Amino acid sequence: METVEKPKDNRPLAIVMVQIFTLGMTIISSGFKLLAREGVSNFDFAVYRAGVGLILMASYMCYLRCNPFVELPRRHYVKMVVRSLLGTWGFILFYYCIQLIPITLHMVVFQTSPVWTSIVAVLFLKEKLMKFEYVAMVLSFGGVIFVAFASTGAMTNADSSSQQTVLGICLAFVMAWFVTFINLFNRMMSDVPWHVVMFCHSLLGFITPTVIVSVEAMIVGEFRIFTYTWR
Repeated sequence: METVEKPKDNRPLAIVMVQIFTLGMTIISSGFKLLAREGVSNFDFAVYRAGVGLILMASYMCYLRCNPFVELPRRHYVKMVVRSLLGTWGFILFYYCIQLIPITLHMVVFQTSPVWTSIVAVLFLKEKLMKFEYVAMVLSFGGVIFVAFASTGAMTNADSSSQQTVLGICLAFVMAWFVTFINLFNRMMSDVPWHVVMFCHSLLGFITPTVIVSVEAMIVGEFRIFTYTWR
């Protein structure tokens, strides 16, 4: 196996790609919010999403004539499995949160992940931050806390809606930490080509929810994914 040279940091390009990622997440979350009204569960959507990703990445692998299991160094096997499982369950949790709280609130809380990622990168990867980045992190996180408390405070009556909002905000913070550790593993495996990472992520991301949905189908006697697709 040829040694893959670790790519150099490119901060401007990274900022652009993060904005594209955020836009994509907004589109995905909005789409699922609409599909959830039709009875599509977060596990159903996870199967479709990962399945499409697996097909696309497998096709790209064939185009490159690349074997991802050969391209992935053995020292990264455990990190890749953990990273992929975090991504899979993180997205399932992401879809569940969307059903609990408005997308606007969810995305604000979810986007605290850059703050946590910066802290983890400094502590574990010994990366350095500029002084103004510390100020920006404090202001950003303070704004998120303000929005979160304003949303919960607007519901003064202790009903199920208020409890649902609090649960959704807490889970959104958990999701932000999932993304933080995904970013950490991505950085630790920066010598692995991106298409290999995404193929492994899609593969495990497809297998996990498919097994869960299949077990559910055997219990209830209905495979809801096919029911939804062909109805």
